[in-house]
Amino acid sequence: MANFKVVFRSDNQGADTSPGWEPGCPLLVNAVQVSRNTDTGQCYLQLKLSNISGATVDSFKLQADVSYVDGASETVELNPLDADVQPAKTHRPEPVSLAGSQITNVIVRVLSVSQPEIEWHAEAGSEPGPIPVGTELVLDKKATAERAKSLEELYKDSSKYRHAVTLDNTWWVCSCGMPNVDRDRCCRCDLSKDYLVALEDEQSLIARCEERRIRTAKRKRKRLIASASFIIAVVAALAILFFTTDVIVPNASYNAAARLLSEKNYDSAYSAFLKLGTYRGSDQAAQECALQAAQSALDSEEFATLERWYSRIDRKNEIDGSIREKASQLSSESKLGSAAGLYQIIGDEEAENQTLYQYVQNNYDGDYNEFVAKFLGQLAQDNYEDSKDLRNSYIERWKSEYPDVAE
Repeated sequence: MANFKVVFRSDNQGADTSPGWEPGCPLLVNAVQVSRNTDTGQCYLQLKLSNISGATVDSFKLQADVSYVDGASETVELNPLDADVQPAKTHRPEPVSLAGSQITNVIVRVLSVSQPEIEWHAEAGSEPGPIPVGTELVLDKKATAERAKSLEELYKDSSKYRHAVTLDNTWWVCSCGMPNVDRDRCCRCDLSKDYLVALEDEQSLIARCEERRIRTAKRKRKRLIASASFIIAVVAALAILFFTTDVIVPNASYNAAARLLSEKNYDSAYSAFLKLGTYRGSDQAAQECALQAAQSALDSEEFATLERWYSRIDRKNEIDGSIREKASQLSSESKLGSAAGLYQIIGDEEAENQTLYQYVQNNYDGDYNEFVAKFLGQLAQDNYEDSKDLRNSYIERWKSEYPDVAE
């Protein structure tokens, strides 16, 4: 097998140079790479292209100007007539052999793009430039926190969405930095243009922050009412016990456990009820405590805490419905990783795998995603659908850039 060395690279993901983009062009040159066969010295031009539009790219024509150390230059043209690059998908043309081997620079320019209802042509004399970047957002502290929370709920790192959306008539540049042409959702992160623009409205974000605070307060009040009802029942039971038995110490311990529960000190209350054994229904009180603690963790989306309390519940059917409902809600909001975690907690392996597989399908063809690699590994262990083949293909595609993808 031949050995190759990368002798030139230009990309939009942090390389020293960027291929650039001509505004409005439906085809983005994501990466330009020249690899040299270390045995023969033969160099090959490799390209990674993305259809950033909402329609299929039937064919395209591009030109690559290659410069060499000795001052010589070479022009290479690619004109595949049946490219058929689907919207938001990448395309890697066959490598092209070059005449020289000591490369100093490669400039790639898309000359034309043919789509079902439109033909795009580069303007005479124009050249690719840096992808436009919106102004860095400066928002009120509450608005900034709400914006970050909204993005994190969609599994997006808010630090990568620091800039405003750049808008033009037929194209826009997402806050994540990806240009898009004649489409409403970003071809890289799949977020809606309108949603991202709304996340720049400071007053709207502050209002949403207040709404979130009110929702949280309402949930707390509901839990408080439920706790109060239970405490009333406990206190009534204590009153009866007080007058029907002379075992004062267990009564005092039961009363202390009830007080801990009313203060939402679930761990201490649970331990206190367990120590009382079956005394006057303490074992059932411990179960009620575990149910309340699990519901509280579910409402606040503290899923690690939920899993811990769920393992202590005997009457799991009393909360399974709420967990499934929450998982369904998260799935509808594209929070598939969290939804799968909830299915895992209640032991629904089929629903968990279906949800993980949906996440993989939604993100498989985009840029490298560590969660896609992780979920494919889990699915492959369960022999789910075609996950083994998908995982092997994903590893093969990304192992040169991300050596840890196979771990």
